[in-house]
Amino acid sequence: MSGRQTFDPGVVRIVVGLAGRRIVSVRVAAERPRGLGAVVAGRPPQAVPPLVRRLFALCGESQSVAAAHALRMAGADIAPADPLVDAVRLAAERLAEHLRGLVIGWGAAVPLEAEALAAVRTALAGNAAAPADILRALRRLGIGAGGPVPVNSWAERLLAQAEADAPGLDAPPDPLSAADDAAVLAALFAEGEVFSAAPRLTGRRPQTGPAARAAQADFSVKNPATAAGRLFARFTEIAEAAALLAHPRDPGWVTAGRLADGVGYAAVESPRGRLYHLVTLDRSGQVARHLVLAPTEWNFADGGPFAAALEGLAIGEGDAKTVVGRLASLFDPCVGTDVTIAEQPRGREEIRLRGVVQGVGMRPFVFGLAEKFGLAGSVRNDAEGVLIDAEGFLLDAFADALLSKAPPLARIDALERTPLPLAGAKAFVIEDSVSGSAATRIAPDAATCEACLDELFDPDSRFHLYPFVNCTHCGPRYTITRRIPYDRPNTAMAGFAMCPACAAAYRNPRDRRFHAEPIACPVCGPRLGHPVEEIAAALREGKTVALKGIGGFHLMCDATNETAVSELRRRKAREAKPFAVMVANAASLDLFASAADAHRDLITTPARPIVLMPLRDKAPPGVPALAPSVTPNLSRVGMVLPYAPVHHLLFHALLGAPQDTAWREAPQSVALLATSANPGGEPLVVDDADAARRLSGIADLIVTHDRPIVVRADDSVMTVVDGAPAFLRRARGFVPDPVDLGTDGPCVLAVGAHLKTTVTVTRGREAFVSQHIGDLDTAETVRFYRETVAHLLAVLDVRPETVVCDLHPDYRSTRFAEETGLPLLRVQHHAAHIAAIAAEHGVMGPLLGVALDGHGIGEIAGKAGGNWGGELMRLDGFSWQRLGHLAPLALPGGDRAAREPWRMALAALAAVDRLDEAAARFPSISIAKALAARVSDAPVTTSLGRLFDAAAGLLGVRTHQDYEGQAAMELEALVETPRVLKDGFVITNGVLDVSPLLAALADQQDRRTGAEMFHGTLIDGITTWIAAAAKLDGSRAVALGGGCLMNKILAEGLADALRTRGLTPLLARKLPPNDGGLSLGQAAMARAME
Repeated sequence: MSGRQTFDPGVVRIVVGLAGRRIVSVRVAAERPRGLGAVVAGRPPQAVPPLVRRLFALCGESQSVAAAHALRMAGADIAPADPLVDAVRLAAERLAEHLRGLVIGWGAAVPLEAEALAAVRTALAGNAAAPADILRALRRLGIGAGGPVPVNSWAERLLAQAEADAPGLDAPPDPLSAADDAAVLAALFAEGEVFSAAPRLTGRRPQTGPAARAAQADFSVKNPATAAGRLFARFTEIAEAAALLAHPRDPGWVTAGRLADGVGYAAVESPRGRLYHLVTLDRSGQVARHLVLAPTEWNFADGGPFAAALEGLAIGEGDAKTVVGRLASLFDPCVGTDVTIAEQPRGREEIRLRGVVQGVGMRPFVFGLAEKFGLAGSVRNDAEGVLIDAEGFLLDAFADALLSKAPPLARIDALERTPLPLAGAKAFVIEDSVSGSAATRIAPDAATCEACLDELFDPDSRFHLYPFVNCTHCGPRYTITRRIPYDRPNTAMAGFAMCPACAAAYRNPRDRRFHAEPIACPVCGPRLGHPVEEIAAALREGKTVALKGIGGFHLMCDATNETAVSELRRRKAREAKPFAVMVANAASLDLFASAADAHRDLITTPARPIVLMPLRDKAPPGVPALAPSVTPNLSRVGMVLPYAPVHHLLFHALLGAPQDTAWREAPQSVALLATSANPGGEPLVVDDADAARRLSGIADLIVTHDRPIVVRADDSVMTVVDGAPAFLRRARGFVPDPVDLGTDGPCVLAVGAHLKTTVTVTRGREAFVSQHIGDLDTAETVRFYRETVAHLLAVLDVRPETVVCDLHPDYRSTRFAEETGLPLLRVQHHAAHIAAIAAEHGVMGPLLGVALDGHGIGEIAGKAGGNWGGELMRLDGFSWQRLGHLAPLALPGGDRAAREPWRMALAALAAVDRLDEAAARFPSISIAKALAARVSDAPVTTSLGRLFDAAAGLLGVRTHQDYEGQAAMELEALVETPRVLKDGFVITNGVLDVSPLLAALADQQDRRTGAEMFHGTLIDGITTWIAAAAKLDGSRAVALGGGCLMNKILAEGLADALRTRGLTPLLARKLPPNDGGLSLGQAAMARAME
């Protein structure tokens, strides 16, 4: 070396946890030398390339070429490069570095004979030797340009050793390429040496070097994911480099460009991988900053490609430290390593998994993981979840992987490990399920996964165009399950015997459908009652189709055909309530709506809910607009994506059955109205005979199938409130996921209220809230209600000790609770609303809250009575205190006032002493004047919902409602920016009186201005009301519950305003804020009493 100073390349320190011959863990830390910038800063650019060549012991030519190109692009006065000269320099270096690495790294394991050693010396001479001699020497070693490696050659013995070192290595490279340059350079420029020390690309684990380049070249002689394939990639590059020396050409190994004035970069494919130089010149032309991003930093990042490839890998015989060192060289031919081996003992454990662990592919996942980690033992389903008996060296890593790599539909709430004595098990098997008292959970239904969709449209697949394709990662779950354990005989698939192909897949632990209980194919599975093309033809003709799906029937028609939509409204007697719209894919959303990222994230989850998002004002050119009657007088529309295979098949057919799959990702202008198939006020139709009876007057075509629906479940409806998902209706895709109550307790059955009903059953520390049931106004819905209670108790395998209901004596839910004969608790409606929010957020102690809804019976002097709905309360477990309420308004006509907002407008006029205006304001309503004279005799309410109706009536938004909440929703749709009316409210002794606001609304001519004033002033008034109570109470958290919180403007406005006052708003997240979440609050209060 004659005293020559070189740049220390550093060393990669590798700590490997080894159990037997299997790698349990890998920790990588690179000790890096000081940055190049400190050496070359302030130097003239012309001095840098030769200096870099001298400094770098490894890949000096690549470093020099990269430096020269980057400096030149930055504007330095450096002579233009000769591409052929650069090519020869780089080729000679690549040949020498690769070959030297093979001799040093592998020579001890595969010694060179004297003749082969002479050949190596010739090859290492690089461009100092005759190219023909180099090629001849390489052939003697068994290294040629492509094709198989000669038998008994040194190269063949090297490949055999690589395979022996890591027979199971399967690590397909994610290549770092020129396509990544923009992202890499932007990050390098912005972060400097912070990025060069730990480079990253979001969502990826990029790799660079010979194997990565082989993967890009699609080289097929050896798979670059394997150990031998990685080594063979170096052989290939050695031969290519020698060929370049013989016949110089530009191989395209250098990319260079300018990021900005005075900033240049170059990327060179060095022997080790893609090498980056980024240079900035100062105003005088000197080097101000010189950054180098070495290939090693990608491959040997902690948790990077090398570490990920080795975790769980069984290595071959020989000194483990040496073997790991050789494996490291497969990821970087030149890197220096320091390997430490930490031995692990053999053990045996029982591992219990609790949570959503059945019906989600957990057993095949456990089987595959056990195989990967070399464990013996067994896995089975039982009533408590999944039970694993595992024996081997890698139990810690196995347990970690169970949690970190679980199947997408699984949710592990608890993993319990119990040591067992060694049993000497030799293999890992899946055992039959064991029955018993249930303590596990069934997974919710999940949308068709991408792998199944690929098969659905693959002409070579046995599932091609099959409407019931599914696997362990998707398809029906809860809606087909009668009881647990979740095995085929306990599901709706019990009547379908598997064909040999499905049975083989079901039994094959390496198949995606291993123990997939709903597995089916055209040979043995359910069948659709009509061809998909016939259904599509009916939709094209403007007809209405009733289509049986996952949790019930849908009514569908062309959402852009006003005639079809209007006719469906007429037949269904649904005059104005909005319909949902299904589009082909996420790319199609923007044709009809304005979808934010949060909406897209929500609508593409496996649950596939309907998501409420802003309606697009005008369709793009050439795209038909949604029919006006899809969502009349509203500013938002419910969008949903296909979630069952038949939905995807329908869009495929409506688009003309394209042969390729590009349509699945491209925007499509086809839009289908998709609404629950049920006559008004009745539950969703699920039975074929029931469909013929109840839907024949609505649908032109009724499409059934022969897989029974065990549990009816509407589509869930969600939106984004205050930056996070929020429910409007919770059903398919989310039920039966529980809410964690935080503590164990007795089994409680909570029966809900009357409208938007759900029921809740508690088991241990979990509360299971049923799917949306609906309003208990009809015998059919009451029957559905009873079925839901029975099924929920059956699948949870529990017997309630207590039943809890609302105070209202006439609710059918109350009567049901009384009929059970169980000890009965009655809970005040609005206290339960607040308790539901508290339970969601895990708040156990005292809490301030508001319950803002349409109606709930109050409690006065310990007895049920009064119409409440705008309540400020303090809740502490089962006890509550009413701290305040909205100023009472009359209810002219009693319950009819909730359906006719003009009546509440009369109440508002009475509150501001302007009843004499009644007849003039409502000239078309003949009884308005007479009713005004009797307002003082009407019952009163503190309901915020009725206050919304009053505002809508005063502003002329609506005099009558066709569906619950219509007036409030249309009032909300008018708002662009809420505005506050000064002195628009008064608070006296805890009573919030908005009479000044009502008086102003009575004088307001512009509906939008009035709607904005109403919302803004209401938000200000309620916030001030809450803040005053919080100051006295000392509370910081505030629960916001009740159906009025489904108003996005109100909910977000209150949340923002409370934060500005130092308070923490708690909004409904896991359940709707309306009566759909009430049963959870009832259950939580009952448990608190216990």
